[in-house]
Amino acid sequence: MKKRALLFLGLLLGIGVYLYLRFDEYARTAGTPLPAAGEKEAFFASARLEREKARSREAETLRRAAEAAGEDEEFRREARRKLLLLGERTRKEKEAEILLQARGYPEALVLLHDQGAVVVVNRLKLDPKDIARIAEVLSEVGGIPRDKVRVVPYRPATGL
Repeated sequence: MKKRALLFLGLLLGIGVYLYLRFDEYARTAGTPLPAAGEKEAFFASARLEREKARSREAETLRRAAEAAGEDEEFRREARRKLLLLGERTRKEKEAEILLQARGYPEALVLLHDQGAVVVVNRLKLDPKDIARIAEVLSEVGGIPRDKVRVVPYRPATGL
């Protein structure tokens, strides 16, 4: 029973780390040329789709754990709590993306995690005012301290 709980928690942690690292790699690609028309839009659409797929798998795992007949009540209660938190996190991400659109960032990808947030925006360069505005939105919507919001300008990877 405890092995199953540890495996389950490890899976959830792995998904979170994957999402964080996947989008963190875009922060490290500097000095790349401007993308071809439509490449940025494809990135944001693809990233959102990947996020939704990962969330769907995580939600399904949590649902199964919450309904597992062989597990103790505390394990199932924790799975239900995490499922609710997942739904809340998804809602906050979407709300933040909508508010960022309204504030002049037409393409933004928000990824909330336990330690803060990563926001990928459709800009090659960001000035401190942009970063402050974006951090303010995440603080308002997600209750995340501004110093825990990492803003990453979208820079397409060079095609090798």
